[in-house]
Amino acid sequence: MLVCSILLQGIALGAFLIVDQLPSRAAFVGVSVGLRLAQGCAAAFTETAAGSMIMRAAVKAGARDMAGTLLGWFEALRGTGGLTGPLVGGFLYEAGGFALPFKVVGSVIVGAAAVAGLLLPSAAADVPAKPAPIGRVLRIPAVLVGSCIFIAIVLIAVSFLDPSLQPHLALPPYNLSSGQVGLIFAGALGGYALASTVSGALATVLGDVPQVVLGIWLMAFGYLLMGPSPLLAGVLPRGSVPLVVAAMVLQGLGGGLAYTPTNNLSLRSCEARGITVDEASDALSAIVNMSFTVGCLLGPLLAGLLVQGVGFAWATTSFGVALFVLVPPFLPFLCNAPKRPQTRTRPAGERAEGLLVNQEPAAAEQSRGPRESC
Repeated sequence: MLVCSILLQGIALGAFLIVDQLPSRAAFVGVSVGLRLAQGCAAAFTETAAGSMIMRAAVKAGARDMAGTLLGWFEALRGTGGLTGPLVGGFLYEAGGFALPFKVVGSVIVGAAAVAGLLLPSAAADVPAKPAPIGRVLRIPAVLVGSCIFIAIVLIAVSFLDPSLQPHLALPPYNLSSGQVGLIFAGALGGYALASTVSGALATVLGDVPQVVLGIWLMAFGYLLMGPSPLLAGVLPRGSVPLVVAAMVLQGLGGGLAYTPTNNLSLRSCEARGITVDEASDALSAIVNMSFTVGCLLGPLLAGLLVQGVGFAWATTSFGVALFVLVPPFLPFLCNAPKRPQTRTRPAGERAEGLLVNQEPAAAEQSRGPRESC
């Protein structure tokens, strides 16, 4: 599934080379939408398969406690790719016109399918004997809030600017080109990459729930700076490119910090309900991918409605305030999740595989242990 879905994405991208040759606007729109639907289906298969394989690989390697962090890195890399797209696409479009982005990226993705087929071990694709049903996993409050609602909120925040920032910055007093706007998107990419590298370690210090809140509120503050907000008139200068860059960096930092903790909370909550990481991998990967996709869908739609209705400055302000207000009501569901277990030193001569023989008592012990603090 992984190799075939990656290959399908590359083929769909390559097919965009012909859409500008179509005879009418209706044909252009129809074929483009069809190709994007094919890409979306392929991306869903790719990301769900890859996420579940990563979690199962962690279990097989004796690093069960790292499964959530590894899934967070996977999500961070996916987000990094999404943030890199406007930057790479803008430069390729300016360098070679409409066709060049699809030639380059389509070829790279087809090559990635070949690399995946050659390098991924067949053992990585082993499926658990009893995969947990997705409905059973979704009924766990920490999974529903953390891996479903909060990830969707983060992705709405990340994708909110996709259709609205470039037109805003193309107008006076900014007057920026598409390539320059791509560089501004790189600010979010840099913040996202930085936060993703320290997210797992930082969560052990701050706690998973406080870090999720910190990440979402950093994004909220970034939106107040983006307009800048009319609520801060007289405090922040209008038409400042450095201020927009700072806001984008905050967007990236917040998104990177918020990802990893939600996965750790969800996995520990699953184990507390008697569902091992191996059993939960497929369902949890599908839930995360669904939330990611819903967020990417709702962000541009919400941005278009708000910007058209109240203008860019008030749209970003409204969304930033909403991010501040939406978080507290959901915190009790996350605070009920089991806390991180203390790291146990492995006795000399004990094999990694031996730690995986009996996972249920450990899960039961976590379920009786302390809960996350808010």
